[in-house]
Order: sequence, then structure tokens, then C-alpha cells
Amino acid sequence: MRSAEEILELIIDFANEDARVRILGMEGSRVNTNISKGEFQDFDITYFVNDIDEFTKNDDWLSYF
Repeated sequence: MRSAEEILELIIDFANEDARVRILGMEGSRVNTNISKGEFQDFDITYFVNDIDEFTKNDDWLSYF
């Protein structure tokens, strides 16, 4: 299993390497300082992109992760 650091690195690298991604946002418990860290926390990520159709018509891009 990948560590949290490895997953975060993948998320950031994808945004940096794909010119269609304009902004990367992270929400949820991982960025909320009022919530204790836990091993079951997920990553709530939003990629703001130029053309969402490129991502929704084909999900091959998910294989990056």
C-alpha cells in the first residue's frame, strides 16, 4: 500500500505534468486542523481543468494513480 506522502506526491505530480489542469484544490479532513489525523482519512481532491469533457468521456487518466 502507498503511504500518504506517496499519494499526495502523485496527486501534485499529475497536476504539474498535465497542462489541462489549471488549479489543484484539497478539501476535507486532511486540511482541517480541528480534526485528528487518522489512518483512514481519504484525499478530497479537486482538479480544475480547461475542458472537463476530456476527463469525463474517458477515464484512462485515472490509471496514473
